[in-house]
Amino acid sequence: MDDDLKTHLQICDAQPDDEELAHWDAQVNALASKVLKMNTPSRLLGVVNDLALSVEGRNGTGVFAGGDPLAACLAAMLATRHILKGNPGVKQGVVAFATWSALSYQAPVETHLEHLRREILNRAQQAAANQAKRVRARRPLNPQSGRGATSKVVSAARANETMDVERIAVLEWLLAGRSSLLDRDVADIERPGAAAVALGLELARLLNRVPDFGHYRLACDFVPDGHALTLEQLYDAVLPDLDGVSAWWADRKTTDLITSYSAVFPLLAALSSGRAEGTGKQLERPLIEWWGRALLEGAVIALARSVSWGEIGEV
Repeated sequence: MDDDLKTHLQICDAQPDDEELAHWDAQVNALASKVLKMNTPSRLLGVVNDLALSVEGRNGTGVFAGGDPLAACLAAMLATRHILKGNPGVKQGVVAFATWSALSYQAPVETHLEHLRREILNRAQQAAANQAKRVRARRPLNPQSGRGATSKVVSAARANETMDVERIAVLEWLLAGRSSLLDRDVADIERPGAAAVALGLELARLLNRVPDFGHYRLACDFVPDGHALTLEQLYDAVLPDLDGVSAWWADRKTTDLITSYSAVFPLLAALSSGRAEGTGKQLERPLIEWWGRALLEGAVIALARSVSWGEIGEV
């Protein structure tokens, strides 16, 4: 049983007894197991979308919906926490990056849930960092004997080559100093907000694997300090260039994800619909954070696309 479960259950019940603890422990494990049996990225994104809506006091429609709103929200949070504490894999990676995106956008909640919300956000960020480190580690090319040895070496060489090609593409993009979405040199982009969003999305598309924190630091090359905007103000800044920026999500599958799971993709959903939603819409954020959000939301979509919109075999 989770050592912190009793503390978290005090949000709903001041003094949960052993029977109540056992009931909640079983419920949380069952919910987490149910989520990890889902075999498409869109269903996992739906779970995180429901989690975010529940934390904001809005009712979800999926696995966490129904019953007492506070109890349902707590169950969703504890199940997500359980997943993020578990073994790394493709499904945990999708949940981690999506949870990072959804919860980092939100304003702090003025309830006892805030401490748990912050813990889950921190765990999601750490799990995402671990996932990036894991998938970006170069694979050794040690020749081995035995069945399948040659194919393993070839597979490792191809994986390393894919990362090398990505690095070259990113370097060329940096040196060119030009936005393909806005079709002009970075130095000629008049609105820093448009530059932050467009360039963050462009970098997300260049990456073959989820970004690590080094990619987020690239914002220093593009985004000026001293600017802070709400989501609505950012939309106004991007609006004159929206036709170019919106080319990033022009395909139907990406558009469907953005509109269906707007709590996971609050920036892209606002740019797509013209409406800022959620508790974080009034928070002023520096442009470097909006750059990071564009990269993060783009990375979540790219992660979903990397598993071919089909079945996920790895837990």
